[in-house]
Amino acid sequence: MIVTDAERELLELLIKTCRSVRNPRNPRTRIELAIPAAEWEMKFLERKAKLEKNGKQKLAA
Repeated sequence: MIVTDAERELLELLIKTCRSVRNPRNPRTRIELAIPAAEWEMKFLERKAKLEKNGKQKLAA
């Protein structure tokens, strides 16, 4: 699977949204959990795309 620009934009938007939204009663609730999950997902997709790219290069060689 190759990471599309649309997927990357959605994940970046999710990260920005989670960071900017604050719960008025308790600013630390849930938001801190959402940021690492979205960042981890972005890194995972980038690693997966890189591995697939490297695999295709090895097959072509």
